Amino acid sequence: MPNGAVRACQQGLSSILWTCEIRYMRRWQPHLFPDEVIVVTFHQSVNMLSCALFAGFAALAAALPTQPSSEEAATPQLFPRATSFKCPVYPRDKASETCTEDDIIWDNRSVGGKSVTLYFTANDPIISAASSAQRAAARKLIEDATNRALTYYQNWAKGLKVYLGVVGELEGMYGATLPTRNSTTRAVEHCDIIMVYPDDTADPVQKLRMLKVVVHELYHCIQWWVEGSARYFDGVLYPPQGITDPSLLELGAFAEEYNPKKSLVEQTYEAALYYHFLEQSGVSADKINAWISSKTARGSFEDELLDAASTPILADHWHAFAEAFADHGIFYAPDNHIELSNPLPSVPITITVPDLHAGAAQSYAVDIPPFTFDRARLTFPAGTQHRVGLPSGKGFECSYRQAGTATWKQFGDAASFNVKAGGNHLSVDILCSCNAGVLCQGRVVAARS
Repeated sequence: MPNGAVRACQQGLSSILWTCEIRYMRRWQPHLFPDEVIVVTFHQSVNMLSCALFAGFAALAAALPTQPSSEEAATPQLFPRATSFKCPVYPRDKASETCTEDDIIWDNRSVGGKSVTLYFTANDPIISAASSAQRAAARKLIEDATNRALTYYQNWAKGLKVYLGVVGELEGMYGATLPTRNSTTRAVEHCDIIMVYPDDTADPVQKLRMLKVVVHELYHCIQWWVEGSARYFDGVLYPPQGITDPSLLELGAFAEEYNPKKSLVEQTYEAALYYHFLEQSGVSADKINAWISSKTARGSFEDELLDAASTPILADHWHAFAEAFADHGIFYAPDNHIELSNPLPSVPITITVPDLHAGAAQSYAVDIPPFTFDRARLTFPAGTQHRVGLPSGKGFECSYRQAGTATWKQFGDAASFNVKAGGNHLSVDILCSCNAGVLCQGRVVAARS
């Protein structure tokens, strides 16, 4: 594991650009791997728990007996679709079961240019205990979500083969995805998904969670290591409209929980908020997917920041995102506002400018970490005039407005503005963001006219 990744983990960082890769080697190359071997490579292990969970899933897959054909040797399949097809291993007893016709819901059905096999795990005690009506309701939800997601994804990863299996429990997870890539092109050719069976499909929270898991995990078949983008797409197709139950929201799991004090590249699922902002700003889902799919693993958190700073889809929209966040102006859809769990304080940090003599100036340090933003309020004495200069330099963007007004004003080349306080003091809010790969440092200067 690269030293940068070790430092990132030690600092408690978790990255939107999550880049752990799990590759499993099986008996399809007996001359190279005489025994079933699991190889886990951490390119940047900023999310150790998630990587460990996926490693466990890969190990689970390795226990399955397979007899791949010679054609499958170049692209090993976790659940090869042949006479030896098996349902996924049940997590608790580690015993594989052969799927029956009753278990297989779809058998190589074509949806959105992809081939899908959808099944319930055979003899799973939780699924078996459910009534036929409950199983039918769960089946319909999964079918509807799969159809909707793959139709939406129809222009991406054409020809992909997907196996989606439903199990009674998944050891604390709602879903897990294991893609198989072409060894030369690295394109995903085959993708296996396991998702947990819902206890009660009539419960609106469980229903929504199940729909979102299907959409989320299917997107991971297209691009599997950036959680924020997968959360964005499940939010596009199934936004939590009208559901305020706090059990749906889990720490750091949804767009609502974006934390402005953390860098964008430190956040995982909650970074979906930024993609929703891009969409409402006119950036198409195709462009978002193309950018996400172009990303590759890098060696350190610092590298991720530098890459973000050189990426127009991030850097060019960053300050507008800061303004929209400050004003609670980000939406799933025009009629579905995203309620932020970690908004900027309604009353910013307030700094009172002293009553300076003419020609004197007061300056204040401004330090903005990369791909974050912050807001402060300057209060000027009554009957004074000031010229206010804002930080300048690579990565700094600032805007201002009189406290209590709605419109942010951008700075021109001069990066300064005049403030005239009449009979009462006057307060001005200043919002600064940093789209550089390193800490943005500067000063706000208030000079008495």
